[in-house]
Amino acid sequence: MKSKMTILLIAVILSIVNITSAKSNLYVVDKSGNKLQPELAIKDVCAWPNLTQLEDGTILANIFNKPSHGGVEGDIDCYASYDQGISWKKIAVSAPMILPKTNRQHVSAGMAANGDIVMLTTGLSHPEGYKLMLPAWISRSRNGGKTWSMEQKSTVQGAPFSDIVLADNGDLLAACYVDYKNWVYRSKDNGKTWGQPVEFAPGAETGNETALINLGKGVWLAACRDEKPEAALAWKDRL
Repeated sequence: MKSKMTILLIAVILSIVNITSAKSNLYVVDKSGNKLQPELAIKDVCAWPNLTQLEDGTILANIFNKPSHGGVEGDIDCYASYDQGISWKKIAVSAPMILPKTNRQHVSAGMAANGDIVMLTTGLSHPEGYKLMLPAWISRSRNGGKTWSMEQKSTVQGAPFSDIVLADNGDLLAACYVDYKNWVYRSKDNGKTWGQPVEFAPGAETGNETALINLGKGVWLAACRDEKPEAALAWKDRL
């Protein structure tokens, strides 16, 4: 009996070691094999940072500027890093809330073919407990994020997410969602107007907050957040 208990204990210990070893392999490491350590970049913000790298190496981060999951008034601030992300400096308010008891929190941004930084934002309003979705607005910077103009109307429906991505022909594509319905919108004029929404994964019970990747030659990938990992979404389409 004692030998059986010893064998069982050894088996449990080996299982724990294997699990620990497997988990340790999930971490990103640097060239020296050291696990990367998190550093505080911007204090007291919820953020949801959207990053855009400029041609000169500058990295822009457009973020929600309050320490709340969208439940308070707030704007989208633009921060810049000139040292590959080591330090960050606020350079502009890229999408102000404008109306009281509202916020701008959902962000999708990217660089257009003409070099402009284009950003789609939505937010929530307070009368419904910060649950009523506000219309999408279009922000634009022509000087690397230092100043922004904003158009308070667009045809985009839902919450934009992740990057606005440049297609091979110069069009811009942006992913948006409402609950578990997902669309990709297209702009043919450097982000001034948006249309031609294409729904993907129709009828799916989960899946939103989509990131688009242009693989070239008309082939795209879309990665969705899925609240049911065992029900991964699979789809094939040409946008």
